[in-house]
Amino acid sequence: KAYAEHAIRIIETHDSGIIESLVLCVTYCFTLHWLNPLQQMMKPLLKSYEVGMQMGDTESAGWGIYHYTLLAFQGSHELESLAHDASIYSRQMWELGRIKQSTYFNVTWQLCLNLMGHAEDPLALTGEAMDEEDYTERASGKSIHLRPFLLSHKIILYGHFGAYQQGADLALQVGDLAKEMPGSATVVMCACMNGLSLCHMARKTSKRQYKNGAKKFLKRIKMWLANGNPNIQHWVCLLQAEWAAFQDRQHIAKRNYETAIIVAARSGFVKDAALASERYGEFLVNELEER
Repeated sequence: KAYAEHAIRIIETHDSGIIESLVLCVTYCFTLHWLNPLQQMMKPLLKSYEVGMQMGDTESAGWGIYHYTLLAFQGSHELESLAHDASIYSRQMWELGRIKQSTYFNVTWQLCLNLMGHAEDPLALTGEAMDEEDYTERASGKSIHLRPFLLSHKIILYGHFGAYQQGADLALQVGDLAKEMPGSATVVMCACMNGLSLCHMARKTSKRQYKNGAKKFLKRIKMWLANGNPNIQHWVCLLQAEWAAFQDRQHIAKRNYETAIIVAARSGFVKDAALASERYGEFLVNELEER
């Protein structure tokens, strides 16, 4: 963090020219979102795009505006607007020859479309923006960085649609995507959804692999919170609620579910608040049925 902040001070006090977009992109895309509220990331990332386009650094501009969109998704911005913006930026990046950025936009664009119900199969990233089979084939070839990115979006999709067995099995199958996407905000969203799916399956089946996986991701997310990430407190509470429900500690589960909902809503993570409310509702229904 200290190096990132020092780099920002330098470009603010000197004529940074062509490197300004790159510095803003790297510091805000891969470092500062781990230690600052997401809302504080948006203007600098938008500036990275604007400055990069003005100076001809379309690569940094593309990554800056892509991560702006990604963090906006994490921060529960309205899905229809995100899908619209992603479609525009995807085409722009393609026209500029920035194929990788265009490809990443397509994946997030399709994720938004699926979550809005605009896909024939809600669990397949296939529709207006992309074809999952085609992208999976590309990811197994030269586009090695596309693989973890595509898998992370599948895990996020499974979690939002309650396909917890598919999500948990995929989490166990692909292993630690954080090593393949160091610093990316996708790592955070993916880990949270992994934890949710694995906790659910641990409670449903009591199988060791799900229990061990759930504990691993809960430990990791709690470590991120302890290290200063202000954007995941509600996720720690939600996963602690799921784990307490698995352990039959009903009072602790209720307290954590309620805290997760309140913290998520007050912090602006409306989508996560809705998900936590859904999980709490299912917990209460199960509690009534077990009486």
